Amino acid sequence: MKNALVALLFVAPFVMATDDLDDVDQETLVDIYDYCIDVESENDSALLECINEDLIATDYNTFGSLDDVRKVIGLGD
Repeated sequence: MKNALVALLFVAPFVMATDDLDDVDQETLVDIYDYCIDVESENDSALLECINEDLIATDYNTFGSLDDVRKVIGLGD
């Protein structure tokens, strides 16, 4: 029981911190998208992973699909 409480005390701040991430602005997302297109142009899954990894590294919320990314940067419907 004591170990579970100690583990919770260490994990809770990190779980709460992820709720405070900002949405990326369009200009930054376009830069990330362009970079990832150059690096990961083979498939959509790798492209989305590249974009999300960059967003995580810069403390922004991630995207669930490339369609969502493309809508934000103005390439979607």
